Amino acid sequence: MKKLFSIMAMLVLNTGMLLAEEGQKTAGTFLVVRVSDYAGTDSVQVMTPEEFKALDTTIKEEARFTDKAIAEAEKEWKKDETRKGKSFPKGGIKDRKAEKLGTFNDREKASKRADSFTKDGPDPEKKKASTKTPEQVKEEAAKKANREALLAEGRGMFESKLQEVMAASKKEGGEAKKDGGGEAKK
Repeated sequence: MKKLFSIMAMLVLNTGMLLAEEGQKTAGTFLVVRVSDYAGTDSVQVMTPEEFKALDTTIKEEARFTDKAIAEAEKEWKKDETRKGKSFPKGGIKDRKAEKLGTFNDREKASKRADSFTKDGPDPEKKKASTKTPEQVKEEAAKKANREALLAEGRGMFESKLQEVMAASKKEGGEAKKDGGGEAKK
């Protein structure tokens, strides 16, 4: 009888351990988060609270240097002779954001919810009928492509300047700490 009891206890213990291991793969807290980039494009992601906190911290740190990076990118933009007469596309640089859309205890449920957000986009079948001529449509498409190219170029320049400004700030902050000062040099 003791042998039977000990075998059953081991079986229950092993089963419990297997279930616990399986639960660790999907258990925990998972967030469904809408992330917007500098182009204003949204993506929906599943992440842990720790990942969200790190992303939120990064976004807040980048926001501190956004104005300076835009100013430096604008200066560089104006120096280029090929862009003469074209102003820097500040309006094409949107704020980077991260917004919690939901909290789940299971990664699979969170993924399903994230998928539902991405599928709710605009329906291409519901476009209104156009009264424009094919030439007008081509002309508008070319203008839009040129504008998008300028916006992308401006955003790329901004993002590289942002990284430079942040790196310089960290370097200055590290040197100030070495010199005994607690604040970054200005």
